Amino acid sequence: MQIQSSFHQEGKQLSLICTLQYKKEEAEGVIVFLCKNRSSDCFPETSLQQLRLKRNPGRDGVSEIPSHLVFTINQITPSDSGTYQCCATSRKPDIRLQDHFFSILVTGKL
Repeated sequence: MQIQSSFHQEGKQLSLICTLQYKKEEAEGVIVFLCKNRSSDCFPETSLQQLRLKRNPGRDGVSEIPSHLVFTINQITPSDSGTYQCCATSRKPDIRLQDHFFSILVTGKL
């Protein structure tokens, strides 16, 4: 299981994307989430958005499955500046994944 962060900007719209690659049997109990300005306490309860995965029985023969959490800011402003991080937790087994921090700096008008 691994997690990656990416982003996509189109005009004033910014999408922050957390991608989790996992095996089908790892999906149960997994939560993918995105935090802002939480260097030491990034948890689902303190996140901007979260995605709870479910087992998908129809994906036999696929070794790894991607799931994407997409957090979209429609009109980005300087208040959206900050440090973001994608994370994931799982209860079976007890796993916590954290991707690198990434900074967003919005200055002036787009």
